[in-house]
Order: sequence, then C-alpha cells, then structure tokens
Amino acid sequence: MYRKEITTYIFSILLIAAAAAVQLAEARDALPFTGKTLVFFLYALVFLLWAKNMENRVLRADVARRFKLISLLLIGYLATRTVKYEILIVSSTAVHWIRYIYYFFILTTVHLVFFTSLYVGKSEREAIDRRWYLFWIPTASLILLILTNDLHGLVFVPYAHASGFKQYGPAYLLVNGYILLLAALTLIITSKRSLAQKRLRSIAAPVGVLALCFIYTMYYIADAPSFHYVKIAFQSAEFNSLTVILFIESLVFTRLIASNRGYDTFLSLSSLNMGMMDLKGNMVVKPNKGPEVSADAVMRAESRAIAVDENTLLESSPIHGGSCFWFVDLTDFNRLKAQLLSVNEEMLNENELLMANNKLREEMAKVEEQKEIRAAINEHLKPQFAQLKTIMAALPEEKGAYEDALKGACLLNVYIKRFSNLFLLARNKKSLTLSEVRLAFDESLDYLRLKGVITSDTWTVEGVVDAALGLSLYAAFQIILEAHLHFLSALFIHFKEDDEDLLLSIYVETEEKISLKREILEVLPPKGVAFTEEFEEMLCIRRFSISKAVMIDA
Repeated sequence: MYRKEITTYIFSILLIAAAAAVQLAEARDALPFTGKTLVFFLYALVFLLWAKNMENRVLRADVARRFKLISLLLIGYLATRTVKYEILIVSSTAVHWIRYIYYFFILTTVHLVFFTSLYVGKSEREAIDRRWYLFWIPTASLILLILTNDLHGLVFVPYAHASGFKQYGPAYLLVNGYILLLAALTLIITSKRSLAQKRLRSIAAPVGVLALCFIYTMYYIADAPSFHYVKIAFQSAEFNSLTVILFIESLVFTRLIASNRGYDTFLSLSSLNMGMMDLKGNMVVKPNKGPEVSADAVMRAESRAIAVDENTLLESSPIHGGSCFWFVDLTDFNRLKAQLLSVNEEMLNENELLMANNKLREEMAKVEEQKEIRAAINEHLKPQFAQLKTIMAALPEEKGAYEDALKGACLLNVYIKRFSNLFLLARNKKSLTLSEVRLAFDESLDYLRLKGVITSDTWTVEGVVDAALGLSLYAAFQIILEAHLHFLSALFIHFKEDDEDLLLSIYVETEEKISLKREILEVLPPKGVAFTEEFEEMLCIRRFSISKAVMIDA
C-alpha cells in the first residue's frame, strides 16, 4: 500500500469520526448551529477522496467511471436528505417529492453496485455479457413508477392521514423486493466467482461488509438501547452510503476487481526478477536477485538495453508513475554461444553450400520458366517471325519500296510485341481486360495508317474476358490484316454490346474478296464465339459474336 493511499484512508477515517462527533454533539444540543450541513460536506469529501483513489487504482476505465458515478449518486442522496431537513422540512409538497427522489438515488446506486459485482474475477480486458444490461429496464421502470406516483398512487398512498404500512401501495413491496433481489445477486455472484477461483480468503472482506450492514439494520429495526448512540453517530443514510463504499473498496483491496496494487507481492513470488522505480528515483520494488543498479542506469535502459556485466543485461520501460526494470540473464546464452563458435566454421561451410544450391535451383527454375514462355510465344508467332525475317533479308534498293517494306515490318513487329505482352499478362491471371486488348488493336491501327490506310476504332465495351478469347481475337485481327494488306484502303472496327452478346465487327474496304473463315475458326476457341463473314462491293465484313457468359467478373 502506498503512502498516499494510507494518508487518504487516515484522512477519510478522521472525517467520518468528525461527522459522527458532530451528530452526537447535535443530539445533546451542544452545537450553536445545526450540524446536518457540516455532516453532509464531511461525507461528500470522503466520497470524493474515495472516487479519486479508485481512479488511480482500478485498471478498467469504465469501472473507474462507474465508481465516480456511484460517489456522485451518494453525494446527491445525502444532499437531498440535507436539503429536506435544513430547508424544506416545513413544505409537505417538497418532502413528498424528496421521498420519491430518494428512491432514484437508492435504486440507481444498488444497480451500479450489482454491475460492479459482475466484474469480480475478470481481467482488465474481459467484457461482461451484454445481456446483463437488460436489468436497466426494470430499474428504470421502477424509478419512473415512483416519480409518477402522484398519477396512480401504487407506491405511496396519496392521503395525508395515512400512516404506518397503510401509507405504502402494492408497488412499494415490488420496489423493495427488487432492491433485495439485486443485493442477493450481488452477494451470490461475488461469492460464486471467488469460490470458482479458490480465493476463499478474498471473499471474507466483502461478505463481512454485507454482514455488518445486516447487523446494523437488525439493531436499527429493534431500536435496542445499547444501539442508541451508534444510531445517532451513524444514521441510516450515512451508514448505508458507507456500506456501499466499503463493499466496493473490499473488492478492489482483495483484487477481486482488477487493480494495479499488490504487484510487489506478486513480483517477490514470481521468477520474473523485475523491479519498480518511482519518478524520484526511489526503488519501490527491488528484484529478487541481480546486481545493484542506479536510477540513472534504469533511465538510460529505457532507450536501449545496458550491459551490467558479461552475463547480465538491464532493460527498462516507462510506466505510469515511474519505471519498471528487469534483468536478462545471458549465462546460458553465452555458454551456448561458446559451444556454437566451436562448430561455427563447419556450419558456415554447409550453410554456404546449401544457400548456393538453393540459389542455383531458383535460377534453374527461372530459366526453365523463361524457356517455356519463349517456346509458347515462338509457337504462336512463328509465321510472323518468318515473314519479318524474309522482309529484313531482302530489303529493296528503291526508296519507296524500301519504306513500304519497313512499314510492313513495323506492322509485324507491333503484333509480335503486343501479342507477347498480352500473353505474359494472361499467364498468371488466366484473364485479360478488354482495355488491354483494345490497346493492342489501336497500336496496329496506328502503324497501318503509316501505309496510308484510313482506320477507325469504335470500342464501347469494357470488362474482363478469358485469356484465350482475348488472344484469339487479336490473332484473328492479324490474319485479316495480313490477308488484305496489299489491297487495303480502309479498315473500321466496331465493338459494342448487342442484346445478350458482345459484337466485334471488322469492316475491310478492299478490291479483293478473300474468305478467311477457315483460318480464323482455327484460332478461335470452340465455345463462346460465333464468326460470320459477308462480302459486299469493295467491302468485306467479319463479325465476332461473343457470348456474355464468357465475361469474367473483375
């Protein structure tokens, strides 16, 4: 327990003792003033000190916020009671409403204490079942029932002459039964989870607090003469509020609710060999074993580990309120290191051989893959390579013929380049985007215009198609281009959606009418594409009707 906490506990006890002394003095008419206001402020200060203490001790932020809310509710409860007796006691209407407000504070506080018990035995990261929040429905309903009592009179009988049990309606028993239910559930859940974790000694404190509350209640009801001065010094409102605080305090103190206290005992029993230092450089917890270290060394170890000696490293990390440090024992590591060094050279040689062998395998695999790709591309482009070789081997001397031959070579070269590019793109994905296919068509048309051919490209279709289909469409286009190249005056491409199909139309303006159906069908896939060929005067029309079923979702 830290000095600051001990000071808080002592100060709180003195405040409570002072409040009790004021109550007794007032009962003997020994005060020149009414002491209820002073008692309220003394207890309010106790509750605020407790809430601040819990904020520093409890690990879960949501639980700490709930404790703060409980302290505010208890202050509100006592404030309402003080206002009643100090200011509004002569107003029957005010007293009437204050009785209703009492139950708002009581029900809400008991509900929050019940929720506190749900965190017993849980770690700081473990959430409670969200179905427990359904208990807010009956709690809120009963609070609303009490606050609207003037409309129905089910909780308190709205008659001024009613006294004793006659002043309570049928819903009053329901409200008190619900409070007893939440209290019983709180005790059962706390006991059950503590017993499940075999923490029998820890449960003694919270159960003792509840037992003390029960004894006080019995003596209060019996109104025993020996209890007279206790009842005056600790009136029921203050005592019940203190019971709430003590019950929660006992859960945190015994670590039934996760808190950041008790680590010194834990570390002394563990094998972690850790220590803690506060912000002033004082060693709060010392490691079980290891060399003495200075505060400066602990601070420097936060950025990097420090070698204390040959076999010990010091590491440190900042925590809230100071630093945590620990030793790393390198004895076993150094012994193993010495053993490894003796066989290090042999292992290095073996590792170098293995690495060289693995690298050779990788390089061979890459070479084989490249050979497969090259062979596949050569197989598809063999006719174009042959034509290109023929052109370059017999370039004419005459300037016009020379330029025309080079333009033809460029057309073959762009097809070889673009087909290879599409082939490589489709190798791993097994699909091609129509935008890539269009780029191939467009580049061939660009070079075709160098030969004075009029070209046009209307392409309104996008998406992804099977790789074999994309490659075959480009190959079919090249067959058409090569067949009509020498008598070609214009070439138009239209690719659009037509009903349920995609329609690629290639219009060739030429003097020769050459049927290419057999050659084109050889390169097209057997399914998914229908090919037609039409001839008009000076025009050859070839259409590829592609089923949308062959489209692939991107």
